[in-house]
Amino acid sequence: MNKNIALKFYYSSKIRFCYIFIFGFAFLISCNQGIAPPPAKIRTYLFGTIKYIGGKSSWPVADSVKDIRVVAFRNYPPTDILSEVLASRALYSANSLPFFVDSCKYQIEIPNPPDTLKYIVVAQNYGSLLEWRVIGVFTRSGDVSKPSEIYIKPQISDTANMKVDFNNLPPQPF
Repeated sequence: MNKNIALKFYYSSKIRFCYIFIFGFAFLISCNQGIAPPPAKIRTYLFGTIKYIGGKSSWPVADSVKDIRVVAFRNYPPTDILSEVLASRALYSANSLPFFVDSCKYQIEIPNPPDTLKYIVVAQNYGSLLEWRVIGVFTRSGDVSKPSEIYIKPQISDTANMKVDFNNLPPQPF
């Protein structure tokens, strides 16, 4: 009788082992990549170079340059810069661009492509928080009164180079 109990125990433990092995194997193959982190998101940017016509010597007096940014508006013409920025209908360079240079590079991250940017400008803060003016406009034709738009596709960055002529500023949209 002890032999029968021993055999039952032996076979029941083998069956349990098989069940555990099959369950474990099924679990492992269903996990795909297990607890691997999600794939890295490929970021999308608008970037370019700003060339200052006349170089360093063409800049206005130092106390009239508080901040220089590239701003990309989804609406053209923008009705109110502050409301466009606060409502996230405008994107802008994260940091102020360098002053008194011949040229500089910029980049703006596009958070949710696809996106259409209808008015891309270089803007200068020359006084209080709300005192801004456009000093350069992205245009493919060269006519700053006719801005060009850019359609940004997901995971594909695009370029918008611009020129700034402090002696011949573009029309102000606001």
